[in-house]
Amino acid sequence: MALDVSENLTPHGMKNDLKGSDVRTLNIASLIDAQCLDHPASIAVSAGISSRSRSARREGTLAPSKSWQHLSYGELKIKSDHLAARLSDLGFQRGMRTLLFVRPGLDFPVLVTALFKIGVTLVLIDPGMGRKNLLKAISEVKPEAMIAVSEVFLASFLFRRRFSTVKLAVVVKDRWSLGSMFTGSARDLKTLLLSPGEKALGFESLHPLRDETCAILFTSGGTGIPKGVMYTHGIFLRQVELIQQMYGVGKQDVDLPCFPLFALFSLALGARVIVPELDPTRPAAADPQKLIQTINDFRVTFAGGSPAIWSNVARYALSKSLTLPSLRSLMMFGAPVRYHLHDQFSKILPNGTTYTPYGATECLPVASISGREIIEEHFKDRASEGTCVGKPVPGLEVKVIRASSKPLTNKDDLEFLPVGEIGEIICKGPQVTSSYYERPEANAKAKIKEGSQVWHRMGDMGWLDVDGRLWFCGRQTHSFSYKGNMFYSVLVEAPFNRHPEIFRTALISLETQQGVRPALAIERHDQKVSLNNSKRQDFLAELHALGQTSTEASVIEDFFLVKSFPVDVRHNIKIDRTGLGKELSRTRKGYIH
Repeated sequence: MALDVSENLTPHGMKNDLKGSDVRTLNIASLIDAQCLDHPASIAVSAGISSRSRSARREGTLAPSKSWQHLSYGELKIKSDHLAARLSDLGFQRGMRTLLFVRPGLDFPVLVTALFKIGVTLVLIDPGMGRKNLLKAISEVKPEAMIAVSEVFLASFLFRRRFSTVKLAVVVKDRWSLGSMFTGSARDLKTLLLSPGEKALGFESLHPLRDETCAILFTSGGTGIPKGVMYTHGIFLRQVELIQQMYGVGKQDVDLPCFPLFALFSLALGARVIVPELDPTRPAAADPQKLIQTINDFRVTFAGGSPAIWSNVARYALSKSLTLPSLRSLMMFGAPVRYHLHDQFSKILPNGTTYTPYGATECLPVASISGREIIEEHFKDRASEGTCVGKPVPGLEVKVIRASSKPLTNKDDLEFLPVGEIGEIICKGPQVTSSYYERPEANAKAKIKEGSQVWHRMGDMGWLDVDGRLWFCGRQTHSFSYKGNMFYSVLVEAPFNRHPEIFRTALISLETQQGVRPALAIERHDQKVSLNNSKRQDFLAELHALGQTSTEASVIEDFFLVKSFPVDVRHNIKIDRTGLGKELSRTRKGYIH
């Protein structure tokens, strides 16, 4: 049965005639509760019991699990109701901006579901974005409450001014952390959770306004300063609905979400969630052997995460001649996924395929395509045209407009481009966020009003083909104007990425005495940053030959060898081409021409 998240439901599920933002709706907690009542004995979440050693934390992984703990749907409801009541008694209330820094585990879905039931505004910030950006984001959002691991309390002690607005605090204690000594008067989460023998408290879940803010999710800052994106209950509901429609997720599925927040979507659809053994702040460091064992042991059918995770899994699986027969759908998101990775998984997934949803924190998902379609349509041969990300999702309107670096205040300012012409990608629909938190200048640059609706400027360049599929050509900030022509990162890099010794490349702006010109940074499979003279000459000749295979690539005359590219903190895959260009312009390290 299709999920009904109609926006005109009253708290009792009865239809009414209210319109617009006055309509009350369900929220994710309500959907999870419905699953709890429908099949209370089914397992909702499984998590390994592991000791987090210092060496494990340094490597970004957990120690091998000795056993697993499980939480049923019935227990999830009872425990989340109880915790919601206890947090509410402490003073947590609807709309309260609540900073959340906790690790994945059995307590995570209980805690987040409880917070959704109360109706607080969750504030989620990537801890790996760097101290400066992290503290700036916290100051900007002015959190009124905080639920966090003890390390964050150490930061709140060292940088008191940044946390000065926090009036309520709950600590998730970690005996290995120095921060445990700086929790002050914060309540211990363990004392609020339902304990054995304790009488469970009940709680009635909030039925909010559809357009009411429920979360502020910060962008990773991979191509700029991190910004807080305003999420409404209606947007989350639409995302749950799309996941069910597009990928058929339901009670029959076992999900391995390598991005913790996405576990809530699967729980809202009745699936079983397996908490993966990895540090979500360092996905590229995940142990592929552990992930493969978990997938096969639990017969995982649905999984998702950064391509940085799955490229390691593919490499390991192929080296050991392993397959993942239970896995029906593998989602890879966060950056363009190369054909090679889809091709690898076509040999690993005998009963499934890969998918690459395209989107951004501000609008997710925008489009989606399967690895099976990419292979069958021979998109490998069209890499110099961009990366095909599929057709727009149902209910979302996607257009390509003449690119501009200026704010576009309304639809009359837009010049829509025809099929086949590269321009700036914009989208409008139910899952498009309308604004950033306390960032009027960012709103002016990224949002275009059309009556009561909003177009979001993705910041990406691309084009639409005759079949309605969207092709991604690179970030707008990574596009390059040179000698009167525009060059796009994905198109320039594609021919060079075919070289068997090259792992990936990055179009950069090289600053010289004669001006700025395009250049190419290269990350080799062997990570070499220098070559002997003979090898260097052969490699350069091969690069020049590849460059001549396309108009875009032919402009490249300067090449740099880089051991490893700087990447984003969230997915460990988006290349910081701007920062890389500045560094290589200054140091000239690895210059081979």
